Amino acid sequence: MGLSGPPRGSRVGTRETVLHGWSLAVLNNKAGGAQQVGVVFFFCMLLSFSTMEAYGKWLSQTFPVLQVVWARYTFHFVLIVAVMILLRVLGRGPRFHRSHRPRAQIIRSVFLFGMTFFYFHALARLPIAEATAIIFTAPLIMSVLSGVTLGERVGWQEWCAALVGFAGVLIVVQPLALIATLTGDGDALPPGTLTGVAAGITGAFLFAFYMLSSRFVSVVDPPETGLLYSSLAGVVVTSTTVPFDWQTPDAVGWGMLAVIGGFGALGQYLAGFAFARVQASKLAPLTYVQLLFAVSYGVLLFGTVPGLNTLAGAGLIVLAGIYTYRRTAGAK
Repeated sequence: MGLSGPPRGSRVGTRETVLHGWSLAVLNNKAGGAQQVGVVFFFCMLLSFSTMEAYGKWLSQTFPVLQVVWARYTFHFVLIVAVMILLRVLGRGPRFHRSHRPRAQIIRSVFLFGMTFFYFHALARLPIAEATAIIFTAPLIMSVLSGVTLGERVGWQEWCAALVGFAGVLIVVQPLALIATLTGDGDALPPGTLTGVAAGITGAFLFAFYMLSSRFVSVVDPPETGLLYSSLAGVVVTSTTVPFDWQTPDAVGWGMLAVIGGFGALGQYLAGFAFARVQASKLAPLTYVQLLFAVSYGVLLFGTVPGLNTLAGAGLIVLAGIYTYRRTAGAK
């Protein structure tokens, strides 16, 4: 007898077909579920970073900005090392310090430090909503560069969502006032605004490169490795310069400085999980939601009530974020 498939109507063939279709459905559901989990991690990351940034702005009213940046990295580093030692003692901790891409981790850490340094300078000179809005040119930069640097497909839907979010950022920032200041109208904006804007733009570029490099290393290294590298780079750089701009804290002050490192470590940990599950180009417009957190903190902590331009821009940002989330959650 020659080899042939089961006769037409055979229950064996029907069962195999059903099982094959069921397996594909399970795989698709798992892939979609992983992306949804990645989006949740990303939103939690944004909330953690927003809390850290608002807290950092508040600390900069008491301590020099460089000292606040130093605390953000030093206590971040101490926390991560303590967790690593505890896990090793319990026999459950892998060797997080061994990276499969150490050079990429170092470069990523430099990007993060530079972004933090310039962004904290922007926060010290601008209202928190405006400083955050300027930083949010970073997702647009990342969307453009993700296709070139990571080989990811950037569809027209991601382009449209990023552009809508970027338009919202422009409405918040009020570029016409910046132009008036540059052309000689010194009363158009408060003193220090241009310096803050320049620092924010520089931080935005560094933030975009940091997010791209996070996607590159998160597929080969666990989040803890990125946490260790990113904190160590900041500790090394700031520890060599902070003695020249140091204000000795009391016991309460040390506790205040330690908290900012905890928020930074948590945000970095969540970032690693998010970028390991969802493409950078799909997460980029979601970053604009952080502006809503910034506006909330501005009202609650600093009494800065957003104007109509901020509300209008935030509306566009929310629409872009919701649209991108629906596309990500429905991806197969």
